[in-house]
Amino acid sequence: MTEPYSEYLKKRLQEGCRNAALLYREIKAQDYRGGSATVRRLLRSWKDQLPVRYQLPESLPDFDAPAPRQAVWWLLKPEDLEPNQKEYVRELQRLSPEISSGLKLVKEFQSLLVGKQVDRFDQRMMFGRAGFALLKARVLHESG
Repeated sequence: MTEPYSEYLKKRLQEGCRNAALLYREIKAQDYRGGSATVRRLLRSWKDQLPVRYQLPESLPDFDAPAPRQAVWWLLKPEDLEPNQKEYVRELQRLSPEISSGLKLVKEFQSLLVGKQVDRFDQRMMFGRAGFALLKARVLHESG
């Protein structure tokens, strides 16, 4: 059933898309009539054909990756996760330095907000309080 869509799927995999649910929706929009499990099985069978940077490491748990919004919650609330989800988050951070550094920044910002440490914010940070016009005037005054 996936044969007419195999070239498209291979192209998307080469582009780095590994989200089986997304790929399923894309080919379903192209009149694919099969199920999502068939697409997942096909993609798993092709995993060795992917460029190394896109191959799923064997150390990650074998379950469908969470949606991006869900992954963010997993990163922000690791204490609430199941063991396989915690393992997924650890491996995700190991594989992506960008995710690790972004998470560190988010946690620092959270601690500033929770601790009400307003003195650590830049004094120009008043856009939300007074509007863009005042912020612009303030920036122009300080730079001029």
